[in-house]
Amino acid sequence: MQLQQQLDRLQTRLMTALRDLPGATALYLFGSRATRDHDHYADIDLHLVTADLPAARAVWPHFLERVGTIDLAWPITAADDNTVFSILFHGESYFHKVDISLGNIADSEHFVFKSAHVPLWSQPPSPGSDPHESTKAYLPSYGTPGHLLFDTLIESVRYIKARKRGHDLTCWRFLHGKPDRLLQLMYEQAHSWQVAITSLSTPQYKELDLHLDPADRARFVQHLDWSNPSRMDRQLCRLTQRIADLLQQKALAYGEAIPANLVEQHLAFICHELGIE
Repeated sequence: MQLQQQLDRLQTRLMTALRDLPGATALYLFGSRATRDHDHYADIDLHLVTADLPAARAVWPHFLERVGTIDLAWPITAADDNTVFSILFHGESYFHKVDISLGNIADSEHFVFKSAHVPLWSQPPSPGSDPHESTKAYLPSYGTPGHLLFDTLIESVRYIKARKRGHDLTCWRFLHGKPDRLLQLMYEQAHSWQVAITSLSTPQYKELDLHLDPADRARFVQHLDWSNPSRMDRQLCRLTQRIADLLQQKALAYGEAIPANLVEQHLAFICHELGIE
């Protein structure tokens, strides 16, 4: 019940604060909470419509600090003018990610009516209020090591949700790509982070076979024991830890700062929720 109350209160705070975004005219709820097919592990999926998109963009996503201190604002698209973020608020459960998009009235009409949605409020265009100070949240640029790292962590939290809901095949959905991601990073590390790849070719797999330390190879094979749900959980935790470690090494090589405490908190949360020490 506590998680449900936290989730409901977070949505209420969002609904209140977003009324003051410059030009705000309507707020819509999407996803499982819009279809009533949800539980206390649900995300909050929102779309905010504004009549003054330039003014709204100028304070976005910093404006969301009015809801609460932001730990992470993770861009969902690669667009330079991206206004779609996954937000994690400080002190809220990592289960309660807020996916929020911002659009003007014309663009939002098609977006809103193609999906199940619930209108939360509508109003005349907000005049806005004094701009809030810039957020100190971690805002990784799309496609950087930090962005990929939190993609991995967010995906692992989705695995936990699926496990708690008894959705074994959805667990597979969020686990099966991790070994390849780990191998890609091991390959990049072997090349001193001078190459960046999104998938390994057969010759690259062969190269790893020839040059990978036998102990590392054996440890990798151990991660592939998914013979029952408990072992899947253990390997999800271990794979996530190794991927996070390598992405932090890659970020360091690129001169990119990643908040280590936020990574450590996510990893601790993931393994704790799966009962892995």
